[in-house]
Amino acid sequence: MRYAHASATTVGQFVDTGGTFHVHGTTVQVYRIDWSDGTHLLSRSPSHFEFNTNGLGQFVSTEVQQDPGILYSADGQVIGRLTVFTLSHLAWSDTNGNGQPDPGELTASVDQFRVRCP
Repeated sequence: MRYAHASATTVGQFVDTGGTFHVHGTTVQVYRIDWSDGTHLLSRSPSHFEFNTNGLGQFVSTEVQQDPGILYSADGQVIGRLTVFTLSHLAWSDTNGNGQPDPGELTASVDQFRVRCP
């Protein structure tokens, strides 16, 4: 790979429900990856997220991302399309109250990961 460049924009909403905070939003990444042979990939990748947290050290998050991309030859011809889809979860419960993730307090999972190249 020769170089890559990207930009990201995040919009969302923060709601204080009285002891619990709920945040949800969308991050859109627009990026290009260039390889030394002149081929390049263009993609616009939206990611939707939400999480809940409280002052007691509990955090639960879900993120869904769908990343469609187009691969181009050095002369600009389309040579392929691909889509990557992920669904992931993250949870933390600060059971000992020290404000830091310790072994056994943090769980993460990728529940779905699909790559499609039609």
